[in-house]
Amino acid sequence: MPESDIHKNTLATELPPGQSRWLLELGLAVMAMFFVLSSTVHAQTAIRLAGTGGPKQPSTAGTAALASSSTRVKLASRDELSRRDEWSRNEWSGDLKQILGNAMRDLDASRLPSLDQARANLEKQLAVVEAYIRPETSNGQAWSRFLKLDQIREALNQPNPSEAELAQLEMNLRQNYPGLESNAITGLRDALVEFKHAARYGGNPERTIQVFEARIQALVASLDQDAAADPAKLAEDVGRIVNYLYTGNQSPDAIQQLRSKFNRANAEVYANESMLNRVASRAVAEPSPVDECILGTRVLGRACLQGSVGLDLLPMYEGISLKLNLTGNLTSQNRGYNRGVVLRTTGNSPIFASKQILVTTDGITSSPATVATDLTTTIQAIEHKLRIVRKIARRKAAEQKPQADAIAQGRMQNRIRTQYDAQVEERLSEARGQLTQLKAGGELETKLERFDMPQPAIAFYSTSDAVNANVVQAASFQLAASEPCPLPRPADSQVVIQIHQSLLINALESFLSDRTVRNTDVDDLAQQIAGEVPQDLQSKQDEEPWEITMVGYNPVQIDFDDDRVKLTLRFTRMAGSDEAKTITGGAVVTVVYEPRFQSGRLELRRVGDIDIQLPGIRSQNRATVLRSAARAKLDPVFQEE
Repeated sequence: MPESDIHKNTLATELPPGQSRWLLELGLAVMAMFFVLSSTVHAQTAIRLAGTGGPKQPSTAGTAALASSSTRVKLASRDELSRRDEWSRNEWSGDLKQILGNAMRDLDASRLPSLDQARANLEKQLAVVEAYIRPETSNGQAWSRFLKLDQIREALNQPNPSEAELAQLEMNLRQNYPGLESNAITGLRDALVEFKHAARYGGNPERTIQVFEARIQALVASLDQDAAADPAKLAEDVGRIVNYLYTGNQSPDAIQQLRSKFNRANAEVYANESMLNRVASRAVAEPSPVDECILGTRVLGRACLQGSVGLDLLPMYEGISLKLNLTGNLTSQNRGYNRGVVLRTTGNSPIFASKQILVTTDGITSSPATVATDLTTTIQAIEHKLRIVRKIARRKAAEQKPQADAIAQGRMQNRIRTQYDAQVEERLSEARGQLTQLKAGGELETKLERFDMPQPAIAFYSTSDAVNANVVQAASFQLAASEPCPLPRPADSQVVIQIHQSLLINALESFLSDRTVRNTDVDDLAQQIAGEVPQDLQSKQDEEPWEITMVGYNPVQIDFDDDRVKLTLRFTRMAGSDEAKTITGGAVVTVVYEPRFQSGRLELRRVGDIDIQLPGIRSQNRATVLRSAARAKLDPVFQEE
């Protein structure tokens, strides 16, 4: 079993080589090159926990890593700011303060979303959807009920629409059902979002600007006190300011500048040439008939090419460059027929064929194959019933052998080149189709569009010994990573997948922000996301009804610290069948898990009780009752094992 260890805030898991197909596909499916290779690798996950390093060890606070001699996965949060030296921290925080100061001076109440304009736009988009679904038909009526158009119109006509109600109407349009990705419906969804923001900010513009100013001033003050006091909280606070500015239609320059401080890839994939050759290499054993006419001699026989195909990576900045190389040896046994004389010959030649392939975001291209050979032939016997004829034939064969060998070698090279080009192009044709489908989006893009999640920005490049892919997953109001993963890549690592915590936080925020989840919704949501309902999530017939409403910003926070994983969920409301035990005013639920490897599986064991904070409840007695009721509901969800 792999050994285990954890660094402070770093979860490390060792993966034995050659056993993890899902892991390699997770990281390398983003690169079109693997459409060319059409291969995957298996690995079984085992856990390794390590204690904190000494005082000279770089901080890896909030990071997690999964590692192996062949495959290494890293998970890192967005708080690597603590790694910077004091000068860098001061310079970085100084830049932030300047951007925030400019944003505060640029605040303008007149640019806040206008309720009248948002109302008019929503009215327009409703008309577009109705023209699209044709509500006079039975199918259109069903769509109208599903989209809740009557409720949207009712909210539209309210002088002071409920932001919570608008959020739920918007969430109804963010589901993984066919048709919700259409332009008409996504336009309606965007109009609902605009109307929701207008309802939030438009009622009292001056007060809204004051709140924005206070938030920015508080963040600047925290930077003045200590630029690295709590980098995780700093990242969260900067993200909140970006969210305010974006939803309030304020200072696009400041938004761009703040996001530029957190624009590093939040997923990175590294695969070295050795691993790629394990994936792409194949043995070659190709027998073929020989039927040639060389200098008047008909040559018949059998040839066999034996060898292997591998790849060599080449440096390329905005794409992947590689050569598929065939290295082998060709042998042949032939008979030559010329006017009654039979020549028995053998041939031998080393073979090297190479074809360069370029993979870019525009597609996959290749150059014609090049072939190098060094043919050597040997006349084993000359057969004829007359000795004099054999003697003349032997002398004539010796004279013509250099020319005959040159002709044979040229034809052999042409034949190998043609066959190698055809075989590789056949594979590339399949890869081009897959890449075209990837660029067109396919199922993943459609699902992201339905959930209103941004498409990841993917860039890949190659060096002489590795392929790298960088992914940035962040909406226009979200932050990615501020720094590369602080954990060093092991020298013997073959595949490394680094996932920055912001990727998980951004995805969860896009899906859960402002969403109300009821016990009756869990099966359906799981089916929409995963395509199946895990047994643990399947509804129980005797289950009491419950519902929770997530906050709008950062509803889920994930932290790795002290050999543990901490999950924090933020709710605005928690309700069950007993109205007296309904929680309003906000709740913060924290669950701590300890990772471990058990029976070939990575498992999380809950540590301690679920912590529930109720900042909106002042009565200690009521808070105790509500915590007990909430814990009874959450314990089955966040089980100890």
